[in-house]
Amino acid sequence: MQDISWKTRRKGYWLFKNGKVKKEVDATKRIHFTVLNDEENRQVTYDKIKDSWSCDCRFFALKLTDCSHITACKLFMRDENAG
Repeated sequence: MQDISWKTRRKGYWLFKNGKVKKEVDATKRIHFTVLNDEENRQVTYDKIKDSWSCDCRFFALKLTDCSHITACKLFMRDENAG
């Protein structure tokens, strides 16, 4: 994972460990996730061709770096591939 703050990493880990990540669609070019959140659910997309992530949250839109939702999805995929 790229260099992200400990707060972002901690929140992403919490989202992952508490089962908040749901894989919606695993298509040929992209994987779509929903991250369940208290305020509002977030949509995260992994582009397999470009090997890039995106999220519809404000943090990602402003900083263009991994947010807690993307971090949670990365942990979900790592866990899924390990098992």
